[in-house]
This record gives sequence, C-alpha cells and structure tokens, in this order.
Amino acid sequence: MTEYMPQGWEWIVILLLFLLLGLNIGLPLILRKYYPNKRWVGILLCLFLGGGQLYLSGGLKYVIGLGILYTILKTIMSNNTYALVITILFSVGIINWRFLKLRTKPQQKEVQR
Repeated sequence: MTEYMPQGWEWIVILLLFLLLGLNIGLPLILRKYYPNKRWVGILLCLFLGGGQLYLSGGLKYVIGLGILYTILKTIMSNNTYALVITILFSVGIINWRFLKLRTKPQQKEVQR
C-alpha cells in the first residue's frame, strides 16, 4: 500500500483551513472579552461566522444544535445554499433570543445596544 504525503500547495490549503477554524472560534472569544454583551456584535458574528454563538457563554450547545440543523436541512433539501441561509437566520434569531433572556436576568449586567 502506498502512503500519501501532501505536496507544497496542499500544505498551504491545510494551513489556511486551520487559520479559518481558529478565526471562527477565536474571534468570538476575543470580542467577548473586549466588547461584552453587545447585541450588534453578536448578530454580526452570527451572520458572518459559524461560531457566533460562542460570543455569549454557554454557546457551544447552540453551535452543535445549529450544525445538526444544517445537516438535516442539507439532507432534506438538495440545495446547500438554502440550508445555509436558513441556518444563519436561525442563528441570528437564537442569539437575539439569548440576549433577551440575558436582559431579563436581574443578577446579570444589562445588555448594551
């Protein structure tokens, strides 16, 4: 059996994928520290990054749920674009709901707009 070793350009693609994954996970966590509880930041992250739910604490379960939703929609629909758009819209709705839920808790800081 022949072993396969990635060539030069394939290493660049692998590195780029790891950088994009790091950006997708790291950016919400960094923005959570410097711009805490800003609704517009959370909504923009959900629109443009798959890990935007990580902006608020406890967001991993929502990221996993949205991934499952995307997989189910992609299986049901034959069009990946529609499944992605629907999942992004659900993500924005979920982050908005989480901010509203955060706002009603008396022991938490009030959400800034």
